[in-house]
Amino acid sequence: MDVMADDPKRDAVMENVDAMRRAMVMALVDMCSIPAVTPANGGQGELKKVEWLQEHIKNFGFDEFARYDAVDEEHPEVVRPNLVAIRHGLHRDGPTLWFVAHTDVVPEGDLTLWESDPWKPVIKDDRVVGRGVEDNGQPLIASIYAVKAVAEAGVRQSINVGCALVADEEMGSRYGIQFLLDKGVFRKGDLVMVPDAGLSKGDLVEIAEKSILWLKFKVVGKQGHASMPHRAKNACEAGIELAYRVNKELKGAFTETDELFDPPYSTFELTMKVANVANINTIPGEDIFFMDCRVLPERSVDEILDTVRRTMKQVGDRYGVTIHLSVVQQERAAPRTDPESRVVSLLSEQIRHVLNVEPKVYGIGGGTCAAYFRKKGFDAAVWSKFDESAHSANEYAIIQNIVEETKVFAMMILRA
Repeated sequence: MDVMADDPKRDAVMENVDAMRRAMVMALVDMCSIPAVTPANGGQGELKKVEWLQEHIKNFGFDEFARYDAVDEEHPEVVRPNLVAIRHGLHRDGPTLWFVAHTDVVPEGDLTLWESDPWKPVIKDDRVVGRGVEDNGQPLIASIYAVKAVAEAGVRQSINVGCALVADEEMGSRYGIQFLLDKGVFRKGDLVMVPDAGLSKGDLVEIAEKSILWLKFKVVGKQGHASMPHRAKNACEAGIELAYRVNKELKGAFTETDELFDPPYSTFELTMKVANVANINTIPGEDIFFMDCRVLPERSVDEILDTVRRTMKQVGDRYGVTIHLSVVQQERAAPRTDPESRVVSLLSEQIRHVLNVEPKVYGIGGGTCAAYFRKKGFDAAVWSKFDESAHSANEYAIIQNIVEETKVFAMMILRA
């Protein structure tokens, strides 16, 4: 069937998406009622959510299902499942168009900031509110319902279509997309769509990411009474100076810009700080804090570490404390996806068709599954119609965004 020229079939698919609006919203509510926080963040993992998804999509028109369960080396009692569903195309030996969405979510954070229970999503006005509804629930639902809309229109698309619903994205993808890549699930020539970044207008297609470097600093001094500072070594004071100086040194030394990225420069942000002592009149003997670095591809992560270690030595010598540095996560920037690649062109065409906006390519701070594909030689495009509420209190997904994303994905399936 030539779906390129068959307007009635294309119209039928779009009508199916509109008719599925309420079903998609309720599926998002039900799915995000199942916490899927990684064990590294104190949760029970993604298994219950994936089991729900397996049951939910069994009649969506997929021809193959497979589960790839990774063994979490630090939490072997927790199953880390990856669900792969494929709908065959007319050319089964040809490439597959993949939609790669993640099932894990970040913790809820400060509960006092939420206006409703983060694990009991609610429909409020034009949006769904709850943890994980935008990141990555909205595009996950859009991906699977795009396949359903095509199948129920009676269309057998030309290309194979796969939905890879993966674990562990929020903590580095070791048990998710990296695991699937090692298993050989994806083949040379496949098209990879990662719906995990974007803005509300829907006109930005991500083709590049910065290097990621997460650092943990542990300052070890000597605990003592606050009235007797000469008998202690104040780890908190040393830690504060270290944090200030590392931040200042990095921001002063790495000033290059690249207008492809938003923001167009490397970023160095102090983030989490671990509580030290429980009372005011004790000088802490230990101070721990973290930093998130997102580095333009033109600069080496090793340069960052050299600057950090030099500053650590200076502060350590001044205060007579020992400073330990741990690299929590390090991902060097992958090659950029060619803006003229088939997947970027295919996606851009459907954005124009469905949203009536002109897409442009850009780069982000990093952290999506696309980087792992790019390192393996796959062209990967990242796009969503997000309102950027991910990871915040009262995270929300705009219902119309779900519908429009689904239409874009369905059109990609028809046009590929």
